Amino acid sequence: DFVCIAATTDDEYRLYIEHDEALARRFDTIKVHELSEGETLTVLERRRNESHFNRGVSVADDALRCIVEFCTRNVRNRRFPDKAIDLLDHVIATATRDGVQAVSAEFALSVASEVHGVTTSIHESLAALPDALCSRGLMSEADALILTDRLAVTTRGLDIADRRPNAVIVLAGPAASMAEPMGEALAECMYGAPTRVVSIDFATLVEEHSVTRLIGAPLGYKDTGMRHALDPVGETPRTVIIAKDFDLAHAVVQQTFRSGLDAGHITDLRGRRIYFSDAIVLITTRAIADADRERNTTEYTMTWQPETTAAEALPMLTTLLGDDAATLIDLILHDRPAIRDSHRSDDWLQMNVLRAFDERLEARKITIIWDPSLLQWLRDVEGGAAPASSLARRIERDIMPLLAAQAYPPPGTAPQRTFVVQRVNDGIAVTGLE
Repeated sequence: DFVCIAATTDDEYRLYIEHDEALARRFDTIKVHELSEGETLTVLERRRNESHFNRGVSVADDALRCIVEFCTRNVRNRRFPDKAIDLLDHVIATATRDGVQAVSAEFALSVASEVHGVTTSIHESLAALPDALCSRGLMSEADALILTDRLAVTTRGLDIADRRPNAVIVLAGPAASMAEPMGEALAECMYGAPTRVVSIDFATLVEEHSVTRLIGAPLGYKDTGMRHALDPVGETPRTVIIAKDFDLAHAVVQQTFRSGLDAGHITDLRGRRIYFSDAIVLITTRAIADADRERNTTEYTMTWQPETTAAEALPMLTTLLGDDAATLIDLILHDRPAIRDSHRSDDWLQMNVLRAFDERLEARKITIIWDPSLLQWLRDVEGGAAPASSLARRIERDIMPLLAAQAYPPPGTAPQRTFVVQRVNDGIAVTGLE
């Protein structure tokens, strides 16, 4: 015989031990309850003192209280004292890196907000959201205001079903192509960085066993322990989740994801909870499923009528999202919004047209400066109604040949790497800078 002390969670105990009576009776179960805020504060004070001795960084009492209160409000997928200790370590490490010797509550809050994707001012984020979406041609003003009003409620915890995501948006038909830029715009405004986006391609999850790629493999399978599609959401709950081509996934995969939206979390096959309650979810479907689809099979026909309105689409979406789709979906977008000339801003051009060129050229160590005259020319193409794809083709046809000639001159001529592109009279000039 040997003495064994094991530590686990309630969920993992029920999943892996409780059902095995021979194993369970060899242990005496001791319940360890989560620490209260006051008890957690005592733990942080001791850890604060150790950090001051080892690193020379002092943490004020109000900074510790700020960390505990922040975790209570914003870190709901972990327990005390673990989540508070982890955040304190982040704060101290950041202070050490930045040469800060005394950590104030303001400094602790700024680090906590950055780590967990919480904007320091919800009011400012919500105020900037409609323009961020409309100026990039991602939503009409009416839809942007509907979404903003919804987020004003959910981000402040005023919704009745606060376990559900902050917003669920369905992009059907032509609107599906806007998912990526819309996700980045929402993440930048609401979570502080356009990179806080998790994109899952449901078109690749067409078999029943594909559910393991979504929530992991059960214990004992060869893929146990490998990362699954929802792992990044578990690590960063405040994020935008893009469920791409959701209608093409197997019915079991759809049901698993759909149940998570309704419950506010999914328990993966390793027993960990992945919370959706702080996320914004975009669901794309290239078409609307026929209402007579059999839910236990992936063999069904898809139809999309451009004249289909959002109200008409909602009953059909119950096939994908269940009978409570009306209470689950906050907004249905079924067409690309018409872009007014006033909304063809520099931000819209940068996000939807120029960024792809900038990234491609930067990889080749070439820098482009887009002159305001060139931006105005792009805004005026086709009377201000040209889609982003047409503008990209115009740049490839009219600008890229001029750039290629100067960036890659004949042998013996020194190439230049920084260029200004501008509109001159009725033509375009690409000028190299020394």
